Amino acid sequence: MGAPAKRLVGLNALMVFLIGCATTPAFKPAGLSDQQAETRLNDVRSVCFSLRQGAYISVKFYEGAADSRGNKLESMTGYFDAFNKMNDTISIAKERLKALDRGEPYPLQVIADITPAQETGMLPEPPNILVRAVKAFLTVGENDPQRLLLTQ
Repeated sequence: MGAPAKRLVGLNALMVFLIGCATTPAFKPAGLSDQQAETRLNDVRSVCFSLRQGAYISVKFYEGAADSRGNKLESMTGYFDAFNKMNDTISIAKERLKALDRGEPYPLQVIADITPAQETGMLPEPPNILVRAVKAFLTVGENDPQRLLLTQ
């Protein structure tokens, strides 16, 4: 096999792979016209453009939506990881992301709404002992005489 034939076979294999990755079953929300569904999809896209990685979000899925494995999707909260414009997917992680972590991808067609959410857990205490010491030094107690000076 010559070099041009190998190149042609390689390009065909790549094309088949990319077509397979890009095809996801289309989901149409019940009770919405095509124009309403497209408007909602554009609204969700615009929210995705404004999110930052690591933002805590609340996601609501359409009734009857399922993931790639066929599991029914329900409302969830998690950490925004990434928005893939090419495949129209959003990645959401249930736990706070570490250095090499990635979230679970969800197609935007099944998402009804994305809103920023308040994190219910307390922020962890800073691990640096110097930071804790400075914070303790700058904290003014209720009966502290310096409190009167600071509030006058």
